[in-house]
Amino acid sequence: MELDARVIIALGAVFAAAAAYYVYARESKPAGPPMPTRKQVDLVTTTWGTVRGGEGGLDPVGVAFFTTLFTQQPAAIGMFRKFRDEADYKKSAAFRAHAAAVIGTVDTAFGMLRDLPALVPVLQALGKAHAKYGVKPSHYNWIGAALLTTLSQGLGDAFTPEVEQAYATVWGVVAATMIDENYAV
Repeated sequence: MELDARVIIALGAVFAAAAAYYVYARESKPAGPPMPTRKQVDLVTTTWGTVRGGEGGLDPVGVAFFTTLFTQQPAAIGMFRKFRDEADYKKSAAFRAHAAAVIGTVDTAFGMLRDLPALVPVLQALGKAHAKYGVKPSHYNWIGAALLTTLSQGLGDAFTPEVEQAYATVWGVVAATMIDENYAV
């Protein structure tokens, strides 16, 4: 089947317009947070190695993280139906399991920082799931603040301003990736 030259030209024009719109849409999208430098990724992976190698492994870090989150943002506990009604959520098996699962996911994400093409779809899927759970974009600020506080307490003097900035930059990209396209603007 031969196509008329006018059809070929019209199809070419449609594809060119679609490509131009795609480029325009991507370029007109607000710039996201700055990408971490190689040095920042190295700082995060090195100091995270210290965190994960601490006494008791990662589970105590997860508990400390959520305890910090609920101290800084008491309303946040209301989002966790499995343990929000517990008199002492810290003793709840559901709380401990959730804390371990979340910090395990953080560990996986930090371990994938050098492979962004593999990490991005994981973060996008996590963001989609969290949007369904009722997590709002503003809640990612709560998480970032709790993460930095927990790391500051856990790393002590090793949590230098440079390390803090590295984690803040990495968290900014993680949060933006989880939020991107999962919430109507």
